[in-house]
Amino acid sequence: MVTGVLGRDHRVPAEDLVLAGREYWIAGGALDTLRDSQSQLNTPAELGELPVPPPRQPQEAGPDDCRRGRLTGQELCVAPVFEHQVSVRWRDTDALGHVNHAVYLTYLEEARDAFYLRTLGDPVYVVARLEIDFRAEVRHADRTVRAQIAVEQLGRTSLTTRETLRTPDGAVAAEARVITVHWDQEVRAAVPFSDEQRALLAEYVG
Repeated sequence: MVTGVLGRDHRVPAEDLVLAGREYWIAGGALDTLRDSQSQLNTPAELGELPVPPPRQPQEAGPDDCRRGRLTGQELCVAPVFEHQVSVRWRDTDALGHVNHAVYLTYLEEARDAFYLRTLGDPVYVVARLEIDFRAEVRHADRTVRAQIAVEQLGRTSLTTRETLRTPDGAVAAEARVITVHWDQEVRAAVPFSDEQRALLAEYVG
């Protein structure tokens, strides 16, 4: 019931005034001087119940807010996920009647090329590391798979992505984590992303 002790000549901002679990405010924006430095505010009646100010409007989220997953109102900002549909070819299947596991990497590469082409207009990169977990089989009868790419981390020259393959019914066929490096074909070496490229890629960072 006791909310605290206020010292002499101490002014309390309106938004910080909380008594008995309820909020109160002063039209002037501050509580006037309390004469007794040891007085304790036990009930709202000592100041009188004052009107509660209207709720604050949520601020519009920026790119940084979405990347960090902050709440805006009742919604959670989520970085966009790039999606690309890949056709399942007859030659992709093996003697077991399903798509060979090595072809999954080709499907992911096709989607990754499309992602680079969409964001940077140039799919020139090399793969530095790739980890993959195979979750379910893909058969020729599926006809297509859906690849999803989300950016995990953006480095100076590298890009780390989380890549997923899904069957037409939404089942996860494979999950991969891939590190690619921006590549210069003439000097045969890694090159940093430009500021413009970084800004485009940053929109996908989760």
